Amino acid sequence: MKHSLSPEYNCKLTKQERLIYKKEVDFLFKKGVSFFYYPFQVFAFQNKDIFDPGVKVLFSVSKKKFKKAIDRNVLKRKMREAYRLNKHQLKNHKSDQLVVAIIYSGGKVLDYKHIEIKIQMINKRLLLLSGNEIPFFKSEKK
Repeated sequence: MKHSLSPEYNCKLTKQERLIYKKEVDFLFKKGVSFFYYPFQVFAFQNKDIFDPGVKVLFSVSKKKFKKAIDRNVLKRKMREAYRLNKHQLKNHKSDQLVVAIIYSGGKVLDYKHIEIKIQMINKRLLLLSGNEIPFFKSEKK
């Protein structure tokens, strides 16, 4: 699938855009909302007061379902690439901060085309959720 991006658009996935700190990850899983979009489970949280501005994302693949590290790494590589090429969809979100964890929970390795389509749909759903403050700000796990 070819992408028609403007030359000034940055297609890199920098370290500042990756969710790497344990404190932020723990907070996301405790306070964030989740939804399932086969084969991905997505956790998301937005708040302009807690984190630095921008979108931060975490990619994970279950070790229980994929015993071989090469399979997990291939899936994470495909997920990162699909997100990197489609992250421009999330640049329009209304919050100053959006933290997302995308967890691959399917049982088999999908090809890149299917993963990219699912990531695009996840981005659209995240935009819808960030536009509606009720499910994102009001719901917290107890």
